[in-house]
Amino acid sequence: MGKVIKITGITLLCTFIFAGCRMKGYDSGSWALPSDSVSYDKRDGNETDMMYITVGDRSYMPYGTAGKRINEDMIRECLGYTDGDRNARIYTLSNDPYDNYLMLYNVSGIMKQPDFWRASDTMGKSVFTPDFINSLGYDVWASSGGYGELREAKTGLVINADDIVLLSYEYTINGRPGGGGQTGHADGTVIGKGEVFSIGITEVDIRDKADEEASFDVAIQFSVTDSSGQVHKVDGVYERQMMLGSVLNDLEIRNDPAGGYFLFEDV
Repeated sequence: MGKVIKITGITLLCTFIFAGCRMKGYDSGSWALPSDSVSYDKRDGNETDMMYITVGDRSYMPYGTAGKRINEDMIRECLGYTDGDRNARIYTLSNDPYDNYLMLYNVSGIMKQPDFWRASDTMGKSVFTPDFINSLGYDVWASSGGYGELREAKTGLVINADDIVLLSYEYTINGRPGGGGQTGHADGTVIGKGEVFSIGITEVDIRDKADEEASFDVAIQFSVTDSSGQVHKVDGVYERQMMLGSVLNDLEIRNDPAGGYFLFEDV
């Protein structure tokens, strides 16, 4: 009997040490509670049998669990905790620009799965859903879907010019600044003639500038950097009406015989 007691004591000691190590890791970085964190109460739903919590002006209900291990890179920030338990924390997700989901996770638990709660205003809709969230099939979400990649309007651009190492672009959506980016080879080598690059404008880029289900006006201005480091503005602006899901491939950048670069549209 004494032998059994001795083993049990060691087991309990190891458990406490393990739990302490886990807690230490959750008190830093994206996992940590903010200094001004507050408690959000879970409440019984009035119209459904689901619990809900209200964060800001949106309410959330249980939706699913994790399909793979969650790491700190997937977390944007900790908002607070639930029902007065500072270990039962609420997180927003890095890969969820609309905050359609919140993650509830008890950092003091051992091998405990996170729970994902979905915004009730997405009921009956199909919304962007990070690929690590698995639905648990609750009836309330039966008519609600999700997709794993943000919808885009894409433009294919062919580099049909010499001595370009970097392509840069800026665009407007319905006349308003929309964003921009750069692309090229990671090692800085010259882009070969005939290489194709894709420029994507996502639903996040247009959400406050256009109706996501309608067409919108796009204007893209390009510049290129040559192997000597000199930047050249490409002559011409690409102007089109596009929609999320559309793909256009009629665009090239060419050398101007008089010097510099110009935009060519094969229409």
